[in-house]
Amino acid sequence: MAFTLPKPKKRNLFRLILISIGLFSCYLYSTPYLSLLRFKILLDRNDLNKANEFIDYPSVRSSLKEQIDKRLSTKLSRDISNQMIGTPLGELTMIIINPIVNKLVSATIDTTVSPKGLKILLEQGRLVKKTESSKYPATDIPKKDNKKDIKLYYRNINEFVLENKYSKFKEPITVFWKRDGITGWKLTRIKLPYGIIDSLN
Repeated sequence: MAFTLPKPKKRNLFRLILISIGLFSCYLYSTPYLSLLRFKILLDRNDLNKANEFIDYPSVRSSLKEQIDKRLSTKLSRDISNQMIGTPLGELTMIIINPIVNKLVSATIDTTVSPKGLKILLEQGRLVKKTESSKYPATDIPKKDNKKDIKLYYRNINEFVLENKYSKFKEPITVFWKRDGITGWKLTRIKLPYGIIDSLN
């Protein structure tokens, strides 16, 4: 004789399964928000070792280097061309300046792509230059009165976006987080407003 559950128990079990699925779905949806909150708390506490776990350093460095190199090279090339129209010194000047620019870009990226540097970028809307990288400890970063609007949203199921829109820039600082496993998230790339890059000159 086959054993069957009474109908009321079957109904209760079905409800329990649906509730469990719903709760787990809500938790999955909230994981990037929780990761960003955790990351901010770690930065505020100066817990750099744990904060490092949320950053994909090679990916973030690559994204910043590509943007800064392209913007500065274009701007310098245009400025030099305007100043030296009709002279053969333009190309020679670019050859001399390019290594200096590359060194500036590398130093800026090294100091910015760190827990302290990212905190300054997101809270103040600026890159950290090498000359000031050791000026302030991570727990004593001076605040600046920069008005900003923050937006958080899913770009797709595996990518989450944080936008910091500062009033002094036309474009926002866009920070991309990528799913790491099922519930984890990592900061993988950052898109900068042109105004931030131009401030390096």
